[in-house]
Amino acid sequence: MDDATVQMVLEKIRNAKRPVFHAGYGIRLSGGYAAFRAVAEKLNIPIVTYWNAVDLIEDENPLYCGRAGNMGDRPGNWAIQNADLILAVGTRISIRQVGYNWKTWARAAEVIMVDIDRAEMKKHTLHVEHPVWADAKDFLQKLDAAAAPLTPVSQAADWLATCQRWKKDYPAVLPRQWEENGTTANVYAFVRYLSSRLPENSLTAVSNGACCVVGN
Repeated sequence: MDDATVQMVLEKIRNAKRPVFHAGYGIRLSGGYAAFRAVAEKLNIPIVTYWNAVDLIEDENPLYCGRAGNMGDRPGNWAIQNADLILAVGTRISIRQVGYNWKTWARAAEVIMVDIDRAEMKKHTLHVEHPVWADAKDFLQKLDAAAAPLTPVSQAADWLATCQRWKKDYPAVLPRQWEENGTTANVYAFVRYLSSRLPENSLTAVSNGACCVVGN
């Protein structure tokens, strides 16, 4: 990966009206977490994670929009579907992220995908306009070194506000799901309550299927 590629990425982000930073667990696997946090602060654009990367950024962080895919939430998926630029780092963007009607995924977006495996960027379920063959940590460190703190263009600032509003108005656990009927408990409300009662940094394990969806 050369300097020209890094500059291309920065230029695309500067000119985008609705950019999204799509962050995956490959960031942690590469050892690039510190660089990711530094880059996220400089870019100042909405961040969407996948279910296995929920610990990359706090839910209450103003840049965090949501989770994408069929195990995601509405704000995260809306951000992906309405973005005009997606920077995907550390995520292979699997079929569970794009959905089975993959031709409609990221319908309005130009996609920059950074992956250490070239084959992942050539899947027929994706459209990747700018594939970047690189290790996530190496890419993020170079991006951090080249990027100055970014003040979004006015449209991008409005876009961040829109993503923040979606997150506020469409939470994963709705008020009605807290209502008890005396015999059953809503599973989403239960998991939220359980999380609030566990000690900080507790680990929980969930199985696949619905448990994976709800638990994440």
